[in-house]
Amino acid sequence: LQVFPLREKGLQGSAMTDALRPALEAGVEFENFAGSGDTSGTDSMDTTLSLSSVLELGNKRDARIAVADARINQLQAEREVAALDVSGEVARRFLDALLAQERLELSREAETLATEMLQTVKRRNDVGAGTQTDVLRARASLEQAKLVTANAAGMARTTRILLASLWGDSEPDFLTVSGDLLAVGSQEPVNALFDRASRNPSIRALASDIRLRDAEIRVAQANSSRDINWSVGVRRFNETDDTALVAGMSMPLFSEKRNAGALQSAQAARDEAALQQEITLQQLKARLQVLHVQRQQSLDAVRVLKSSVIPLQEQALQSIRAAYASGQTGYQEWLISRQELLSARLALLDSADESHRLRIEIEQLTAEPLLTVK
Repeated sequence: LQVFPLREKGLQGSAMTDALRPALEAGVEFENFAGSGDTSGTDSMDTTLSLSSVLELGNKRDARIAVADARINQLQAEREVAALDVSGEVARRFLDALLAQERLELSREAETLATEMLQTVKRRNDVGAGTQTDVLRARASLEQAKLVTANAAGMARTTRILLASLWGDSEPDFLTVSGDLLAVGSQEPVNALFDRASRNPSIRALASDIRLRDAEIRVAQANSSRDINWSVGVRRFNETDDTALVAGMSMPLFSEKRNAGALQSAQAARDEAALQQEITLQQLKARLQVLHVQRQQSLDAVRVLKSSVIPLQEQALQSIRAAYASGQTGYQEWLISRQELLSARLALLDSADESHRLRIEIEQLTAEPLLTVK
């Protein structure tokens, strides 16, 4: 984003140049000298001092100024697009850090469960109700849980580094990020998103491009008008020591015909910009509809996992744990139940993460936050 003020400064400099009127030119002309006969030497030399310029017709200067202003406005629209892209990237990297933090917490819970499982298996084995094989398997499960926790901690640190790099820090000065990953919000009607899509900076940038092309058409039309070259001056006749005023003017012929190609090119560029705006808006609406459907699916998954699947699996794990302690079931059933619960919790995190990512993309397309998200 820091390059945009520099670009704007450059465009403002070009605008200053485009606003200038045609320059005045001073000239001097010598005639009838260094010849032969009566024109030898400088006795018969005539000297003319002149001032000349161009009289622009067709409001060419106003047309150039309009093009310069349109370019600056287009740059501002491009800056809005870039700013929206940057904010989206910040949101995604923050979400990466939050998800990695939640996965680390889940892996620590899994490690705690593995530790409790090993202790229970040992107690059963000590009283002769279990087997040494179960103890070995429980130890292996605990070591594997520790390895997952270590990997999750490394991933959490990596995501924090990537987040901090967005503001120029190579080493983050924070250990956690704050947020509720499961606060996924709700959906808005897709038609409401369509209405807001027209305010997307990308659409405004295309509209600015159309205005720029319109200004360029006006420049091409203005260039079809003939300019008048004029000059005035004073001529001194050295031979008689007399002076006289001189004046002249000229204009190009067939300017309109010679400029027809430039006008046709400018009109084609304008038509292309208008068509591109229409196509982009159609594609944007189609993309919004797809995202709306996908986000609803992720919201449904979060709701079912959170309110139904995970509570049922927690009850099942408690029941199997008690049954194992009393010798009514085996180690394998307990291990499977624990893994099912951890998998469901991980699926919940992934579904919530997907919902937030889809929300971020929708917000980028509409250039507004989803108001129902808390």
